[in-house]
Order: sequence, then structure tokens, then C-alpha cells
Amino acid sequence: METKDTKSKEYIKKRKKLSGFFFETALPNEYLVKVGQKKINPILGGKRFRLFSKFLRVPASVQTLYFITDNANLDYQGIGIEGYASWRIDPKRPEVAITTMDFFDDDDPMENTNNELKTICTEAVRHVIANMTIDDALKKKDEIGDNLRNQLKEIEDKWGIIFDQVGIEKVQIMSNKLFENLQSQFRDKLRLEVAKTKIETDKQIAKEENIKREKTELEKIETDKKINLANVENDVKIKEFELDEHRKITQKEREIRETEFRKEIEFKKEQEEKENELELIKKNLEIKFQDIEKDFLVKLKTVEELKNEMLKQTLDIEKLRREINQIYSSDELTAKLIEILPQIYEAIKINNYSVIDSGNGEISPVTKFLQEIMFLLKNNNINFFKDKK
Repeated sequence: METKDTKSKEYIKKRKKLSGFFFETALPNEYLVKVGQKKINPILGGKRFRLFSKFLRVPASVQTLYFITDNANLDYQGIGIEGYASWRIDPKRPEVAITTMDFFDDDDPMENTNNELKTICTEAVRHVIANMTIDDALKKKDEIGDNLRNQLKEIEDKWGIIFDQVGIEKVQIMSNKLFENLQSQFRDKLRLEVAKTKIETDKQIAKEENIKREKTELEKIETDKKINLANVENDVKIKEFELDEHRKITQKEREIRETEFRKEIEFKKEQEEKENELELIKKNLEIKFQDIEKDFLVKLKTVEELKNEMLKQTLDIEKLRREINQIYSSDELTAKLIEILPQIYEAIKINNYSVIDSGNGEISPVTKFLQEIMFLLKNNNINFFKDKK
């Protein structure tokens, strides 16, 4: 197994191989700083001209230091602490670390800095342990590491370094008697905790069984409730269906009644319209009948007047005939007619009339005239041939 000295010697050999007469070359994880300049300008890796110049090599890699310390706690009991801290130069501020810390040891430039940081970590751990009990120190290693990490933040700001990780590996009681007493207390406490755990376990088992039994009963009750609820919901759905059907039937009946009512109203309206039309026709017929009756009465009156006129004329004719009968007898009239016949024939121009039938079925005017005279004589009961018979 390689020791720390062996690693340091190999590191020194590698560094010396990089140093030449004209150039100084740095490893990729080293800062190369020229000595003698007022302004420090560290360069990570690379090569620089060396003639008549001296350079300082500062490792940029992570460094790990280990520390061991014995401390007195809050109860003035001795407690041994073993821990570690990993740190490196802050790449954003390497000039602060180079001006603050000692890196001039060519064999191990980080040795002095690690020793100083180890001392700081030891004192910080002592300060943390001084405020803790034995139980806290044994159980809260992470808390000790966090407190140590917080105390080292001030060093980070001042020295230009970064602590990547800080931890406590081991906490040990320095007094054997105290350790045995603690072990005895621990065993008694452990046995008590086991007994308590068993009691708590039994209680928990009984509790879980009760919970399980109650849960089973509750599930049964819930199942019964769900069944009852399902039955109620089913009854409600059936009732809703019946109500819906009843509502539909009621709606249908109402619609039928409304339809019948509308039809009845329309029928009554139509009947009224028909009656009005009939009444109007009746009135028109009455008016027409009245007009016809008036016309009939007027015509009847006219007929009566005509009848009266005819009756009057008949009476006049009868009166005239009576007068004639009173004045002239039948024989006298016949004799008078015979007497005036020559005058009648003389008054008639024979050359204008045809006594003989014209042959076309028409009666001659003379024949017609004689027939009219004969008809007139007959109506007046005058017979020219009475004596001859």
C-alpha cells in the first residue's frame, strides 16, 4: 500500500520533469504564479517563459484532510471525534488563496495549509461537542458535520477556498467505565424498548383487528346502506317513471281535451257562421220576397185595374149593345147593313184586292174582310140567312 510520503515523492518527481531551462510548465491541475510581480496573475496549467524568473506551483486539485480530537461534552465526559474535510482553491478567486496561505514548500506545497485547516476543524468540533450531551453526540453525527460546515464558511470567505464536503466518521466515548455504563443503560433501554415495542405491537395488532372488524362491520353496513340506497333509488326511479307516464298521459288527455275544445269552438264558430249566413240569406230572401210581393201586389193591382178596365169596357160594350138593341132591332140592323153594303163595297177598291185565292195558301183581303163581318154579325146574334132557312 502506498503511503503519503511515497505519493509526495512521486508528485515531486513529476513536477521536476516539467521544469526546463527556458520554460516552466504546469500540470493541468496546477496554478502557475510568477514570483516577484506586484499583481498576481495565476494561470491554470500551460507553459511560460522561465529565463531569469522564478515560478510558484499551487495545486488546484481537491485536498482531503483528516482530524482526530478528544473533547469534553456538556456533562464533562470525554468524547473522541474522527472526521474529514475536502477542500480546494476557489477557481473564481485563486489570487486570494495564493496571497493568504503558504505554498512555498516545493516538496509538499499544501502541507502547511492542511495542518492549519486541521487545527481549525479540531477547534470547531470541540466547540460543537461542548454544547451537546453524550446521546446527541452519538446519534447526531450529521448535525455535528453541518455545524462544523457552517463554522468553516468564514474561513472560505477569508482564505479564498471552498469546502466541498465535511463529515464525522466516528464518535467514541473515551471512558471505558462510562462506555460500559452507557452500554448497560443502552441494553436496559433496548430491553425496555423491546418490551414496550411488544406491548405496542400487541396493542397495534388488537387495534388493527378491532379496526378490521369494525371495518368489516362498517363495510357490511355500507353494503346494506348501498343496497337500501339502490332499492330506494330503484323505487324512486320507478316512481319517477310512473309520475312521468302519468304526466305524459295527463298531458295527452289535456291535449286531446284542448283539441276537442278547439274543434268544438271551431264547430260552434262555423255553426254560428252558417247560422249567420242562413240568417243573412233568410233576410235577403225576405227582402226579395217582400220585393216580389210588392211587385206582385203592384202587378196584381195592375191586373185588377186591367180587370176593372176590362169590366168597365165590357160594361160599356154591354151598355152600348143594350143601347143599340134598344135603338135597333135585329131586323133593322140587318136591313141597315144590307142598305149600306153597297156603300161599303164602293169604298173598297176592288182592283187592289184579289177575291180569288192566290194559290199560296193565304186568304185574300176581301175574303178576310167578309169573314170578319160575318164574325161580328154572329157575335151580335145577327143571322142574314134566317129567313131563307
